[in-house]
Amino acid sequence: MTSRDEILRVSRERQAESAQVSYEATIARRILQKLAPNVSLAGASLAKRGATLNLELVRDEIAGFPLRLTARNVGYLPTITVNDLFTGFMKTPIFRALMDHADAVGWTTNDRIGLVTGWNGLTTMVLHNLPRVEERIERHKGYARFTFVTSRGVTPEVYSLEPLDALLDAIREEL
Repeated sequence: MTSRDEILRVSRERQAESAQVSYEATIARRILQKLAPNVSLAGASLAKRGATLNLELVRDEIAGFPLRLTARNVGYLPTITVNDLFTGFMKTPIFRALMDHADAVGWTTNDRIGLVTGWNGLTTMVLHNLPRVEERIERHKGYARFTFVTSRGVTPEVYSLEPLDALLDAIREEL
């Protein structure tokens, strides 16, 4: 590989990393503005740590926030069909992205975890395993939630795919 190719590779990696950090900061800002509008986005805890706004800091700023979240732009989402969701859910790009991230950072399915991503440029969706009893029937808001049960192993796992705002509304009611 030539030095030019190496420079291009490193440049692409840095751009991807920068885009990831920016996307996660955007999602974290959105969550904080919705659930904790009184928290300064440049608050003391952020400044103390010298950290970039991210989803782990959201858990620190919002007492009782029930999920460990990551935010990723997941490719190939436009190619998912309804049939894929209901017959091969565990093979979909969004589920694989959540499990790959969980494995990389040491999260287990016993943790309450989720992945936030854009869905075909239409809305921001979150795939998560936070159990909820209530059902939202607010058609005027367009809330919809798909729930999937997997049985990898002894204990069944339940995952939901829903708009981020619907999940945040439910979390706000429980905080």
